[in-house]
Amino acid sequence: MHHDPDWEMASRWAIAFVHAGSFHVIVDGARLRLSAGSVFLQWPGLEFRCQHADECPVDVCLSIGFDAGAVSGVEHAWERAGWAARESATPRLAYVDRRMARAARDGDTFEVERWALAALTALRADTQDAGARGHYAARRADIDAVVAICNSIEADPTSRLSIAERARDVSLTGARLTHYFRRYLDVSPHQYVVRWRLAYSTELLDSGASVSDSCYRSGFENLSHFCRTFQRTFGVRASKWSTVALRERRRKVQDLTKPLI
Repeated sequence: MHHDPDWEMASRWAIAFVHAGSFHVIVDGARLRLSAGSVFLQWPGLEFRCQHADECPVDVCLSIGFDAGAVSGVEHAWERAGWAARESATPRLAYVDRRMARAARDGDTFEVERWALAALTALRADTQDAGARGHYAARRADIDAVVAICNSIEADPTSRLSIAERARDVSLTGARLTHYFRRYLDVSPHQYVVRWRLAYSTELLDSGASVSDSCYRSGFENLSHFCRTFQRTFGVRASKWSTVALRERRRKVQDLTKPLI
């Protein structure tokens, strides 16, 4: 048995994604029905009311809570969003939700932390985007396609599959897949592949492989192109990678492979 309080007051900064069931939320006199795919923002001092139709509710939410230090300097993102709840999450937030839910199911605490921070980045990006992108509803099938391709690339960045072949794996055209990648990640599938190939090349270099061996084994086909791309990305030549402090190498790779929002 559950009793809905007359009113509740949020005590922290949070982004909650509805995964199952449904309920109504009332904020500033507006009443909105939230169900799977919806998102609810909370900030300290927000007054709201939740209403459930069932005496024993079955709704499930994945909620990310942030301490004050995590949101320092970006608190305005909640206010600038212009909404406390949406029936459908924005594309950026919907993508983060899908990736974080998987990390939570896998019990991968490192990935959960990464995607929790990505949710904050996504919210901030939405508030800075004056265009249509980021503000209309995300389609589940679109997100599934992008997530599937991202997982495939991350698992094997050396694969020689073309963008068209990857698109066919999720029943899309290459142009449509590229469109979805830019919508959800602001990069093309090819750019995503290059990022993960570069990350893998650093592993090979760290293990003692030569520059040319690292180039071809990580999926690049042209040594000169690899060297230019490596230096432009990491700010150091591949041949000098081992001279960079280990901590700095790790930071550079983490920056390269962090969630793109």
